[in-house]
Amino acid sequence: MEVEGASPAQKTSPSSILDGVEQQGVAVAKVAGGVRNPQMEFTAAHIETLLLDTRDPSRIKEAEMALNAYEASPGFAGHLLSLCHTGSNEQTMLPAATYFQNLVRKHWSNSTTLPNTEQAAVRAALLQTLFVAPPTVVKQLAEAFRVIAAQDFATNKCWPDLITDIGTGLQNSNMMPGKQDSPISTENALIAVHTLLKPYKYFRNPQLAKEVAPAELEAITQSLLNPLFDIFHLLVGQAVASEAEGAAPHDHILNTLCKCFHHTVQAYMPAALEPRLKGWMESMLRLLEGAAACPVAVAAQLPRGKVHKRCLQICISMVTRHRRKVDGQMQQMCAAAGKLVHATAAVTAASTAERDEAVAGMQGRQMSLSFDLLARMLETGPGCVKTATWRLGASAQRENCHVAPWGLRAGLTSCVELRRNPMSSQSDGAPVVFDARPALPVAVGMTVTAGHRLGLGREGKCCTSLVGFGVHAVSGVLHPQGSA
Repeated sequence: MEVEGASPAQKTSPSSILDGVEQQGVAVAKVAGGVRNPQMEFTAAHIETLLLDTRDPSRIKEAEMALNAYEASPGFAGHLLSLCHTGSNEQTMLPAATYFQNLVRKHWSNSTTLPNTEQAAVRAALLQTLFVAPPTVVKQLAEAFRVIAAQDFATNKCWPDLITDIGTGLQNSNMMPGKQDSPISTENALIAVHTLLKPYKYFRNPQLAKEVAPAELEAITQSLLNPLFDIFHLLVGQAVASEAEGAAPHDHILNTLCKCFHHTVQAYMPAALEPRLKGWMESMLRLLEGAAACPVAVAAQLPRGKVHKRCLQICISMVTRHRRKVDGQMQQMCAAAGKLVHATAAVTAASTAERDEAVAGMQGRQMSLSFDLLARMLETGPGCVKTATWRLGASAQRENCHVAPWGLRAGLTSCVELRRNPMSSQSDGAPVVFDARPALPVAVGMTVTAGHRLGLGREGKCCTSLVGFGVHAVSGVLHPQGSA
């Protein structure tokens, strides 16, 4: 797919990525200078033979011992990377990537095994290899990149060109206008952005009462995330147009973009993001509103289901951490979450065949997150109503009462049915106790039992908390029917 109108992150001409990757093993060896364990020099053919042996259970132990002996040899890490790009032996590609990942985990902080001069060459080789790597080894290379980026970029700040290099890779990737033949995969470049953002999904210094976004996160947002909005908006349009099918060719890329945004706002709110925050959230809500039109029912719709799940998680993070930024969108969030619950429950109830395990798991996860979102909105205070309230659909004196969170009143049934307990009294000062039973269709597949109780005082205040379908405890103020 060609993305017209996408804002480029950098304006530089593409280089011969594949040729550069093939030469990285030699470059790393030259940088090292052969000063470490010269007696342990290796040949490319011998390394490939050992990697093939790791696939044989009868020879894996001996092969790993031999490979371990080469770990400190000059150029060994670079040679492993040279075996991970398209065109390499497919039999050695995955073992090489896995061994490189384990090597980075064990020895990246050890300057004896990997000197700083060699680390710089390995860093550059890894990023370029990740850009062009086949799907078989992307997961292993991304994990190695995460370890190195967390240490050298986020902590030690000794990789100053990383953001520029990723931006260049994105601009020259195969989904950009005129770059269809580029060896750089846009999906892989986005995985690099997502991996780079992972350390910032938690507060870097949680002891501080109020921590501002780190300068590195501001730079990533300004140079990488903001320019990606045009691609994101285009893919959202593609997803909305395919609501009836519940799937589109680039749902997995859309999910990666949602992950990038989520990690950016999960803890911090970068100042560089605020001018475009409304546009990002409007697109997220478009996706979430479309989820009810075609809830996950078959395995082919799982990539789209992951997108909707991530949108729910983003809304939860925004409500929990940055509620004032989304005050005007809370009612829309609430309605979308409620519709998704009802649509998913209806699909589950109508299904006669045995459900796929992955599909059932996705349905349950989406419903859990939907209720969690509603609970977080009740906890955090005002949204589209003066107070976060529960409203009774019938008078407290009537036999059957239906309760629905605010925002779900328009065209939706209640989430919980409350039946008056005949053993309870309504004497002065004593609460009226109702047993909570699930109200169809929301109840399908959920965990609420009649044992949950909610006490109502004379003024309608909650005496105890209502456990929302085993997902999250919520409480608030109850108003009889017709009250404001």
